[in-house]
Amino acid sequence: MTARLPLPAQYRSNDSAQKLTAAIRVVNPLPNGAPVAFANETMDKPLPGYLGLGTLTQGRAPKN
Repeated sequence: MTARLPLPAQYRSNDSAQKLTAAIRVVNPLPNGAPVAFANETMDKPLPGYLGLGTLTQGRAPKN
């Protein structure tokens, strides 16, 4: 899957020290449904309830 994410201006600089983390969270649509979690090592690493997908840097696409 490929996605293009527009970034705020402060993240568009060429400063290679400024890195971003891509993460995903799936919300259970049921009113009292259990939280959706993935059995991956990076689950809850970036934030509680989020699956970390990888670190991004300006001008570099992740390898598939």
